[in-house]
Amino acid sequence: MVLQRAPHRAVIWGFGSANKLTTLQINTKTYTSISRVEPANNIGESIWSISLDPVSDEGPYNIQVTQPLDNDTLCTIT
Repeated sequence: MVLQRAPHRAVIWGFGSANKLTTLQINTKTYTSISRVEPANNIGESIWSISLDPVSDEGPYNIQVTQPLDNDTLCTIT
């Protein structure tokens, strides 16, 4: 993955359950987003998106995204 460098902001997005809190951690900074209520695809998933602060340093970056699933477990992607 390539991140947009400063002065621009990178946007990371994905699909998940509607109206759920998504947490994104990049190195030591944490961001949150609530996925939209309306479905974005034919299997009922909604879109979440997070705009990162401008990044001026070169990586590496560790990115972890977590969202609760409908069965009360957590889905984590690193």
